[in-house]
Amino acid sequence: FNDLLAASPIGLTINQKTFAWNTAGDQKYIIVEYNLNNPTSTTLSNLYLGLFSDWDINNYNLNKANYDATNRLGYLWDTQAGGKYVGIRLLTQIAPTNCYSLDNISGGGGGLDISNAYTSTLKQQTMAATRAAAGGTGTGNDVAQVNATGPFALAPNQTAKIAFALLAGDDLADLTQSSINAQNKYNNVVLGAKNNVASMLTLNHYPNPAKDLINIQLNSPINTVFELKLIDVLGKEIMIIAKGRTTAGNNLFEISTNGVDNGIYFYQLKTENETITNKIIVNK
Repeated sequence: FNDLLAASPIGLTINQKTFAWNTAGDQKYIIVEYNLNNPTSTTLSNLYLGLFSDWDINNYNLNKANYDATNRLGYLWDTQAGGKYVGIRLLTQIAPTNCYSLDNISGGGGGLDISNAYTSTLKQQTMAATRAAAGGTGTGNDVAQVNATGPFALAPNQTAKIAFALLAGDDLADLTQSSINAQNKYNNVVLGAKNNVASMLTLNHYPNPAKDLINIQLNSPINTVFELKLIDVLGKEIMIIAKGRTTAGNNLFEISTNGVDNGIYFYQLKTENETITNKIIVNK
């Protein structure tokens, strides 16, 4: 599609692709990918791309919203017992991630007010600003969210690829895991990252659940700079397990669970080209 029906078109064209899978671990998300092209002879600058969502989960007056910066995941949930979670994760990083959580009530609840009209000006503001939480301090209210990236520029004939995962989960840990699965699927399947060296890394752990020790095994075909850390379901860093440069072959890291509470955690490996995240349960 393009913007030719706009009052002042700039000539941008966008091609959208949507992906879905029915395999285990991939059934709670879809991926939407946008290829933005500038067919004009002028650089298009200060561009933003974002998705507005007003999920209305069950009783929409009992919803809240928040943002997980580690996973670039904006999410909303139903505050009632057993309430479900939904969210959007930015899968590409060509520009900063901007997540704006909205209280969709008269006055805006301390944020931007879209209760009367979601104008073009407000759309621009919500794509460029950040506001992590919405829903107040009680049981929540009607909330919405904008997950966006920008600003970025497109030179003449240049194309930018931006992708999001739209997610659902039974709880926050389930939603987070689905977002990680979506990132891995996008990297390895949609982008074909399995053909580059970084995606040849394998990462696993034992035992699971862990009691006193967690053993993490990283197999790398080459020496590569890395950082390995443990984070909780909210994206908070618990510890840096190791960092530096891997050796070719098997690399084993042993972590004591001393000082780590029982619960669900994620260990995340970052290299120069890729991020891999896996879930682990601590039950001492």
